[in-house]
Amino acid sequence: MKKIKIFSAFILVFTLVASFAGCFKVNTGHETTSSADTKKDDLGGAVLTPPDDKSVETFTVPDGTVKIPAYAFSGFTALKEVKLPDSLTEIGQNAFDGCASLTSINIPANLHRIGEYAFEECGALKEISLPDNVTDIGKGAFYNCSSLQKATLPSSLTAIPVYLFNECAALTDVTIGDKVTELCKGAFCGCTALENITLPNSLTVIGELAFCDCKSLKTIRLPDSLVSVGEKSFYGSGLTGIVFPEHFKDIGERAFYECGSLKTVTFDSGLKSIGNESFFHSGVVEIVLPDSVTTAGEKTFLICDELKKFTVSEITLDALSVGHDEKSVRSFFGLRDYAEIIIQGTPAS
Repeated sequence: MKKIKIFSAFILVFTLVASFAGCFKVNTGHETTSSADTKKDDLGGAVLTPPDDKSVETFTVPDGTVKIPAYAFSGFTALKEVKLPDSLTEIGQNAFDGCASLTSINIPANLHRIGEYAFEECGALKEISLPDNVTDIGKGAFYNCSSLQKATLPSSLTAIPVYLFNECAALTDVTIGDKVTELCKGAFCGCTALENITLPNSLTVIGELAFCDCKSLKTIRLPDSLVSVGEKSFYGSGLTGIVFPEHFKDIGERAFYECGSLKTVTFDSGLKSIGNESFFHSGVVEIVLPDSVTTAGEKTFLICDELKKFTVSEITLDALSVGHDEKSVRSFFGLRDYAEIIIQGTPAS
C-alpha cells in the first residue's frame, strides 16, 4: 500500500512538471531568459500567452505566433531584448508599454499592424525600422521613447499617425515613405533634437501640433503638394525661415505661434486663409500678403516686435472688410506702431 502511494505521488509530480514545460525560465547568473506558450484566437491563429514573471530580461516569442496581445509585456521594466518570429503579424495595444530597459527588438517582415501606444515609454530603445508590410500603426505607438534616435517608416504608410513620435526628445533621423499624404496631430511634437526632416512630395496636410516644440528644427522644405498646415503645427519651433509653395492655401490658427527665430516668411499666390494669431510673437521682419488672401484672423502678427514692413493690397483689405488706412490695418493685424505699412492700390483694368 505504501509503495502504491509513493508511485501515485511520483505520477502527480511528473504531471505538474510536464504541464509547465511550455513556459520556462533559465537563470544565467545575472539574466533570465523566458519563452511562453500560445493559444488560438477566433481565426485559429496562435496568440502569445504572456509570462507571469516580470523580471525576465530576454524573451523569445515562439515560432508560429501571429499576435502579441494588448498589454502583454506592459510594465516589464527589466526586459532588454525580445526576439520575434517571422510568423508575427500583429503587436497589440500597449504590448510593450513601459519596458524601460528594452534596447533591442527585431520587427519581422510579415508584421502588418502595431497597436496604439505599443512601445510607449520604452526609454532605452534607440532605433526602430518598420518593414513595408506594416500598413496600420496606432496612435502614440512610440510615444515618449526618450532615447529613440533613428526611425525608418514603411513605404506603405499614407499617414503618419497621431502622436506617433510625440516627446521623442532624442530623435534626429526619420525616413518617411513617398506615399504619405498627411502628418497627423502631434506626430513629431516635442522632438526637441530634430534638426531636419525630408517631407515627401505626396504630402498635402501637416496636422495640428505636428512639429510643436521642435526647437532644433531650423529649416524645413514644404513640398509643392502641400495645401495646409494645422493649428499650432509649428508652435514654438526653431524655424528661421519658411517658403510656402505655389498651391498652398491655408495656415491654421497659431501655426507659427512663439516662433521667435522665424525671420523670413514667403507667401505665394495660392494662399487663401491665415488663422488667428498664426504668427503671434514670431521674429518676422517683413510681410507681403498676396492678393489671393480672402480670410484672415485678427491679430495675426500680434507682438511681432521685429516686424518693420508690412505690405497688403486694397484687394485683400476689401476681401477682409478692413479699411484702406494705416490705423485699420494696424489694428486688424495687430501691428506695432513703428511698423511701416504699404497699401497697394487696385491695378488698373
